[in-house]
Amino acid sequence: MNGSFGAGGLEVFYTHRFLRDAASLPGHIRAKVEASAQVVRRQGIYQSGVLAEKIAGQADSRFRYLRVDLQYRMVAVVEGKTVLLLKVGNHDETERWGETARATVREWSERVDAADVELGGNGRARRADQPLLIEAEQGLAELAHSPVLASEITACVEGVLDGWATGTIEDWMLFLSPVQRRAVDRTINGPARVTGGPGTGKSVVALHRAAELARGLGAGERVLVTSYVRTVPDVMRGLFERLAPDVADRVEFRTVHSLARRVLEARRPHPEIDPKGQQAFARFRRCLHESAGRFEALRYRYHLTEDYLFDEVTRVIEGRGVASLDAYLELDRFGREHSLGAAPRALVWDLYGEYRAACGDADEPIMTWDQLLAAALDAVREEPARRYAAVVVDEAQDITETGLRFLLEMLEGGRHGRILVVGDSGQRVYAGGWRLADLGLEVRGRAFTLSVSYRSTDEIMRAVGALGRYLSPREFGDDGLRSLATSTVRTGPKPQVRAFQTRADQTAWITGELDPDDPEIDGSAILVYSNAEADAWRRRLLEAGIGSVALTDYRGRAAPGVKVGTFHRAKGLEFERVFLPDLDASFPAGDRHDEDLIVAKGSLLYVAMSRARDRLLLCHTGAPSMFLEPVLPCCSVVDEATVL
Repeated sequence: MNGSFGAGGLEVFYTHRFLRDAASLPGHIRAKVEASAQVVRRQGIYQSGVLAEKIAGQADSRFRYLRVDLQYRMVAVVEGKTVLLLKVGNHDETERWGETARATVREWSERVDAADVELGGNGRARRADQPLLIEAEQGLAELAHSPVLASEITACVEGVLDGWATGTIEDWMLFLSPVQRRAVDRTINGPARVTGGPGTGKSVVALHRAAELARGLGAGERVLVTSYVRTVPDVMRGLFERLAPDVADRVEFRTVHSLARRVLEARRPHPEIDPKGQQAFARFRRCLHESAGRFEALRYRYHLTEDYLFDEVTRVIEGRGVASLDAYLELDRFGREHSLGAAPRALVWDLYGEYRAACGDADEPIMTWDQLLAAALDAVREEPARRYAAVVVDEAQDITETGLRFLLEMLEGGRHGRILVVGDSGQRVYAGGWRLADLGLEVRGRAFTLSVSYRSTDEIMRAVGALGRYLSPREFGDDGLRSLATSTVRTGPKPQVRAFQTRADQTAWITGELDPDDPEIDGSAILVYSNAEADAWRRRLLEAGIGSVALTDYRGRAAPGVKVGTFHRAKGLEFERVFLPDLDASFPAGDRHDEDLIVAKGSLLYVAMSRARDRLLLCHTGAPSMFLEPVLPCCSVVDEATVL
């Protein structure tokens, strides 16, 4: 069981117990513990001040005492280049504990073995021909790297002890799994990618990576953390201030569109931005309907709806920066279910030209957000802007190719610079996919897939996966979770599907579940499809005497009241309990034969369901939504009409 003791470069881990012990120590002692742990991490265990000693009476020679000062000791297990810190405290008390500490490691090993027996190795589905690991003895590195123990063992990172003691670092920020830690540590130079299903900790990795990058900056350098979703940078800024307050002033949080607007306005005048796209869509419809029948074939012969064509023009052609008809004819349209041959593409290209002319009308020009990105990209190519030392892109699957190209122009080193692309194409809710290769980003050796969901329970993830399989095996994979072999570490009650006779009955039940005196209410969310529905639910809660917070105003910090918002606004967030009302047969509205519409709207529901950590409650009146049918076998079903 013994291993060679490295002279440096050790992997050092804290146990949950060690962190609790450290949190109870005076601040100046805790600082000494932190310093000792970092010395071990960088230089090894045989250093002045932390001299390792064998534990008298301890049969397992891996156990050591490590010195903090003359009064305080740490108990550690050392095997090869792995150090696990178990306990810290007063000299005499800690030494007595260390004499019998071997049971802790043995119990952990048994738990990991049991999980391997049941799940076939670290939580992944076991193949039929894969042997059970009943007698596989776990080494210390295996224990520290096991997702089964991820909530009890975390990597030794600077600032963790104070953050744990003061409560400024939450568990989900603190406990990086080994794969997450490697994704943070090994993406130092050049582009990198992190992918994973819902709840696997992609945003956690993004925040930790931003902190690591910020700590290595030179004078005047900055890191950009960006996203397509407006609420995500604000939430991440609040979380980052708790995670890494020492470098919060070196990291800038903003959406890709707000950055593009700032850059463009500093260089050239531009038309008024159409904030909600309503004017742009109206002009698009006018081009489609006032063209003397030239585009009728698109809607009738090729069965393409107005919404589909608008997405094709704005998210595919504009979003991917397609410069000519020839380029469009050759374009691989990632993520689009409906195939288009040469003839319909030529018609779409003509429609795009008329739409662009309509937006540029001399009397009343307008600019969409997609056009803003293209204009900002042209502007920085003509006149380079001050570049960021590193860029972290969260929810990258929703940013257009043009948006990514703009970010690369804003990055020192461009496509060879330090950019971390974080996302999950299974949670893409907008048309217009792209590939890293199209952007010239080479991530071999710096690509990480997170496959363990730490947020949601197994029961919730089974329901989410069932919806994914129904939407599109090609988009979501055979398991409905992007074929990431996503496994879970938590269990809980099955999601509930509740049927009501009327909307009033539904409202009464939900408000009855939300007790203002129950602390759980602050971790509850009501998520709906549209802003109008969100506003209506906030009014209902107000009438019931229940406080609420609109997700448009939510910044990720603890705030009293039920969180209410749209599926879109919930991206990147999580809640203990999620209510999804109004999932009736009317959802989704639109052409049920439009496969792209079904995938797009179903993906939004997929995102909303996966925001739930502990409890998920799906409600409908009358006939249920088509999206609930594949989910029902994974849920408990309650028909309120029969309960009365």
